[in-house]
Amino acid sequence: MSPYARAQLQIHACVVLWGFTAILGRAIMLPALALVWWRMLAVTALLALVPRVRRAVAAMPARLLVTYAGIGCVVALHWLSFYGSIKVANASVAATCIALAPVFLSVVEPLVTGKRFSTAELALGVLVLPGVALVVGGTPGAMRWGLVLGALSALLVAVFGALNKLHVHEADPLAVTCVELGAVGVAQEVSRGQELFELGAKLAGQHRRPHQDADRAAHREHPALRRPRMKAHQPPQLRSPPSGS
Repeated sequence: MSPYARAQLQIHACVVLWGFTAILGRAIMLPALALVWWRMLAVTALLALVPRVRRAVAAMPARLLVTYAGIGCVVALHWLSFYGSIKVANASVAATCIALAPVFLSVVEPLVTGKRFSTAELALGVLVLPGVALVVGGTPGAMRWGLVLGALSALLVAVFGALNKLHVHEADPLAVTCVELGAVGVAQEVSRGQELFELGAKLAGQHRRPHQDADRAAHREHPALRRPRMKAHQPPQLRSPPSGS
């Protein structure tokens, strides 16, 4: 298979996968944050099983690890906004808004990579705007936030696409993907650690409270531990003088 035919096949496969991603994101009942976490965890775990990926990650310098981890955070924000758009609006709105990515990429890529700005690329990207407006023009008002999240997702696609284009040639592409997605999973677990600590403290407080109440009740009921009750101070009663006979 020639490189051109292989590239065409990969492009069409990506289109199919993008479409099913939106449909599955709508069908899965998990919230957007949990959905992104499980998606990245599954991909990272599968890539970690490949020996070539493990060797490439182990040989990666710290500078690249930090760089790819930062790009991974942008990828996570993209998926979070994409699935958020699906949950707030629907799969059609989210998938249609992704078509705005070429418009953003034509502006973002020259800023990130330093390449020359191409008016032709911007013009080709602008051609998708009438189609996007046609699809989302009749969207109900309740789905407007879905449009905003979908456009934000497309912008983040352009950002991490340009960043990957700038740095992906410095390491194995599969290792880069593993580091980017794995860093997001670790960061999310760290952020959940505070929530788990607060939840544990709350549960511990609820567990101690019945015991404390029981101790107070036993203290009140036990005769030896019961505090003597102080009688209220009464003023002295004055006797009336005896009446004379």
